[in-house]
Amino acid sequence: MKTVFLDLDGLTIEDLAAAAREGATLRLGPAAERRIADGRALVEQWVAEERRIYGVTTGFGALSDVAISKKDTRRLQENILMSHAAGVGAPLDAEIVRAAMTLRVKDFARGHSGIRPSTLSALADLLNAGIVPVVPRLGSVGASGDLAPLAHMVAAYMGHGHATLKGARMDARAALAALYAGMKRYGEAMDELLEITRKEKDWKEGEAKRQLLALFNLAADQPELVSAYRKKLAQSLY
Repeated sequence: MKTVFLDLDGLTIEDLAAAAREGATLRLGPAAERRIADGRALVEQWVAEERRIYGVTTGFGALSDVAISKKDTRRLQENILMSHAAGVGAPLDAEIVRAAMTLRVKDFARGHSGIRPSTLSALADLLNAGIVPVVPRLGSVGASGDLAPLAHMVAAYMGHGHATLKGARMDARAALAALYAGMKRYGEAMDELLEITRKEKDWKEGEAKRQLLALFNLAADQPELVSAYRKKLAQSLY
């Protein structure tokens, strides 16, 4: 299968079509990985310094003068996604969604957004694994017509809504669980969720807890691994 490398240069129509229609594998180039890491480090530095950064440590639009506390920055990002995932109508064709996701990953690969490297790698990996979000074809937010579709795309990768896994439509949580079970990447997934719980004081009501406990159940055939991560979880809480 063809591999499409996403770096700081352009993306050809042929490569985009291969990713959208033929399931070509997406890979980040080394220059992009360095730029992304540098951008993320800067964002984390600014958040630690409690600087005012639009949409990161402040609200959006008319609420841009409202400061967001350090502990609530992650919740802000999730809330804005969920508030925009309000599309309706029949779903877009899978190849259209794959094309849009490829372009979004490509855009992030330029390193200007401050996205976490692991988050961008996860987006590419999930698309490579055959998980395609179900995205309604109607709906926009104000003058920005792409916000609702993009919100649906990312929400599915957070376990909300629906997705298709190798062509079969299912609950997004089921698709993610099936993928993790098949890949046996429990440790990697648990590490990511534990990182979230360490940064969130109010995690008990959040998505991280639900997904982490679900992974414990899925990994029941690996009791030593589950036991080790339960201890790490306890250490994160107390």
